Amino acid sequence: MKKFITISIGLLSISTVIYSQPYKKYKILENAYKLYINSNQGSISTNIEYDDQQNELIRSVQKPKNQIEIFNIKTGRLKKIIPTKISLLGSFTKISTNLFCIHDPIVRSYYLIDSYGKILDKIKEADYSNNIVYLHTSPYPYTPIIFYKNAFFVTGMVMFKDLNNIDPNKLKTTGIVEKFSFKQREVSYIGAPTIKALSNFYGNMSAYSLTLNKNNLICAPHFSDEILIINLDNNTSKLVHLKTKYGSQIKPLSTIPDAKKYSNFERNQYYKQSYTNIGFVYDKYRRIYYRFVRYPLKSPGAMEAAVLVFDENFNLLLDQKIDHKKYNVSKFFVSPKGLAILNIEKYKRNDINLIFDVFIPIS
Repeated sequence: MKKFITISIGLLSISTVIYSQPYKKYKILENAYKLYINSNQGSISTNIEYDDQQNELIRSVQKPKNQIEIFNIKTGRLKKIIPTKISLLGSFTKISTNLFCIHDPIVRSYYLIDSYGKILDKIKEADYSNNIVYLHTSPYPYTPIIFYKNAFFVTGMVMFKDLNNIDPNKLKTTGIVEKFSFKQREVSYIGAPTIKALSNFYGNMSAYSLTLNKNNLICAPHFSDEILIINLDNNTSKLVHLKTKYGSQIKPLSTIPDAKKYSNFERNQYYKQSYTNIGFVYDKYRRIYYRFVRYPLKSPGAMEAAVLVFDENFNLLLDQKIDHKKYNVSKFFVSPKGLAILNIEKYKRNDINLIFDVFIPIS
């Protein structure tokens, strides 16, 4: 990002011009972060959160036990394990030193727990038993629980109960972001579905990712280059269209003859064989966004992906593929050093270490 200030003497005038310069590539800082794990800890994390106030890396795991693990980011050593007494630990967020919000996708409930795992409060998601279409919240890295001014926000996948009776217009009655508050004891929905969502059906790709930039909640669909920006202070929203080469290559499931007759397996296969915008993440340290794009799956286990960079005005600055045999783009966190991504190649060589390399966009 570059900024110029021009001052004219005589008739004083000050003008500020801000523009973004495209990046050429990522510089990779190897072994930037290392976590030491043992047999009592899971190798696969559901979500990862970086706490720059406490210099901690926090992650949720489901195996061998549902627990939150807190690491010293400087030493990589485990500081604390917080056990959870729930069915399945999905997303989480740290509210304060002694307070966490966690999600159980099995019983569709959110819990407030303390730093010892004691349940302090619980709130159930909205009942959708009588709804034709509903939002299924998802415990994935790109769909974190976001906390802002005593309220929580989550998103996930929009689903139809009857797959033989799909009408995208029904989405008009359903928000794509779930909002809840333990204090007010209510669950509601905000955010209107995007234009493409209302005109086409994308099957299992009808999902969204979520990130926060100051007071703006950014909701990004998997199936298009549309970005919904919700101002949480005044409850207004606007739609922005990103300019990438991927949006036009994502084809709706509804364009395929007899798609309504597809089984779950066939819908999943279609989902895997298409480009997918799997995540949109804000980097507060560099004031940029990362968009994670998954390429069509060519063989089992080989998920080719690219990580795009946008400035705060959503101008594309970089589009670069990531070595999918070396990195797992679903295991990441944003840090002061840059975008940290798990190096699975190093983990396979030494499974007591989780090594994160950092990607830094450079001009």
